[in-house]
Amino acid sequence: MAHDPVNHPRHYTSHPSGIECITITEHMGFNLGNALKYIWRADLKNDAIEDLKKARWYLDREIAKRDAAKSTEASTALAARAIPVGAGQGDAGFDHPKPEAVKSGAILKQEKAEALEADAQRRGEAADPGRPDAIYPPPQDRWDLV
Repeated sequence: MAHDPVNHPRHYTSHPSGIECITITEHMGFNLGNALKYIWRADLKNDAIEDLKKARWYLDREIAKRDAAKSTEASTALAARAIPVGAGQGDAGFDHPKPEAVKSGAILKQEKAEALEADAQRRGEAADPGRPDAIYPPPQDRWDLV
């Protein structure tokens, strides 16, 4: 093949196999293709040590990318095995609400007010829904619920 420094540089076409580097690397991912490219030309262009260091740089990037993907896959798999909402009593001892039981803030406030009213009636008192603590009890009362 004639020397063409743009389309077919000598340091990519002079391999003893006669194969041009791009013929192989275009079938690889970016990092692996570049690592192979630098290994391929290591003894054919300028500083072989520099080219090998560049190849190692691309390999390190590929390893980091794959490690991150593996961590993401492991996290996804772990999340898939977690106790699903609505599963009831799980190994951890938590009672998870069913998705349809998740309520809006307005409904929760209404239910809290109704519960306070019922509690006040049990004690023979009248609950005042206008009082702020009728919806949200004072902090010391919250611990009584635990």
